[in-house]
Amino acid sequence: MGKALIKSAVSELRNEFQKFITEAVEITLSGDSIPDVQEQHDKRVEELEKLNKQLEKLQNEARKQKGGTAELQRHIKEKEKEIAAKEQQLKQLRKRLQKLQKQSDEKQQLHDEIVSKLQAENDDLKHKYNNVKGKLQVKESSENIARNILPDLRQQIKDLEAQLEIERKKKK
Repeated sequence: MGKALIKSAVSELRNEFQKFITEAVEITLSGDSIPDVQEQHDKRVEELEKLNKQLEKLQNEARKQKGGTAELQRHIKEKEKEIAAKEQQLKQLRKRLQKLQKQSDEKQQLHDEIVSKLQAENDDLKHKYNNVKGKLQVKESSENIARNILPDLRQQIKDLEAQLEIERKKKK
């Protein structure tokens, strides 16, 4: 009965490992975002811990049973290899996560620099706009004053010309 339980546990571990490998390959090929990779990384750590516990349990059961130790040792070595493979995959996921984080930080820094430059340019344009607007208001004000005074000045010129004409006629 103990051997059947161990074989069942080993079979279950093999299935979980195959599932893990498939998911790890999909993760590696998919190009997920940092939070997705982090979540998958955490999930793999939990799975690895679970497999380590199961391996310890199998090792303890193997020690208890006198017969079939060679078979159990083979299963133990397989599980140790599986764990080593998962640890390597976790290491690769960590490296990928660090790379994605670095890229994200670089993009954020570039974004911040661009926003800062655009804000400075926007402030400069607002300043120039306000200067031009002020000059236009002064010009419009001057033009309005000139329009209001111009008819009076024309009338004064006509009056002066008329007086000049009268003075010339008197001198003749």
